[in-house]
Amino acid sequence: MQRHLYIVLVFFSTISFAQKNTQSTYIGVNFFRGNILNHNSDISHLITGHPDGLLISYSKKTFGSKDWQPRFNYPDYGFSFLYQNLKSQYLGENISFYGHYNFY
Repeated sequence: MQRHLYIVLVFFSTISFAQKNTQSTYIGVNFFRGNILNHNSDISHLITGHPDGLLISYSKKTFGSKDWQPRFNYPDYGFSFLYQNLKSQYLGENISFYGHYNFY
């Protein structure tokens, strides 16, 4: 039994190393919903609901074409759009657009 398990593991590890990922760009869409912890009684009037939002990001992978990329473990870079609704009359909504780097 142990020998069969070893053969299966070796087989799947060679398949996983044989795959090449040629996709250099990707788009991520994330929806989130959460809670604001009541950590200070001075701001408890601001906590009126469960905030939610949407994050859409476009990223491009690096493959070492520039000297700095291998040094920083081939980071991704791109831009993101973020919408947050804080469910509060006073805090309102947040819309942002920004550039980003993803370091691994």
